[in-house]
Amino acid sequence: MKLVLDSTPIIHCAKTRLHSLLEKLDVELLTTPLVRREVSGDFAESPVIERLFKEKIRVVPNRTLLKSRGLHDGEASCITLAEEKDAVLVCDDRVGRAVAKAKGLKVVHSTFFLFRALEKRAITRREAEDLLEELTASGWHCDSETLARLYNALRNYG
Repeated sequence: MKLVLDSTPIIHCAKTRLHSLLEKLDVELLTTPLVRREVSGDFAESPVIERLFKEKIRVVPNRTLLKSRGLHDGEASCITLAEEKDAVLVCDDRVGRAVAKAKGLKVVHSTFFLFRALEKRAITRREAEDLLEELTASGWHCDSETLARLYNALRNYG
């Protein structure tokens, strides 16, 4: 399965233990040069991000950017790449998700990695719940209804 990552999923994978699961998920991770630049810098999680780019995330140049009101360039570049590569977009930005869905792309949140790890039996249900807590503590956010649905889905998994 090909996944195109926007900056937020990369950052939150690096801030949590999710980064250690990526090798076990049987996915190809792609991003754009623009997103690569966005996540470069002197942050606490920079060493983990750099390792992800060396070992797991491939940077793929893509064609011109999509333009849409309220859409940041990073999300725009990822939407274009997901179209070009017939890939799933991993994006947590509300506007980016809406634009991608309107274009007919499959879009998932960063929480996709939790459910994929469960599916691949890389983690237990309890570990997935702990990782969701870790993800929200790292600054990842969604509305309370979505968060409740995620916890419910984890409790009822399998």
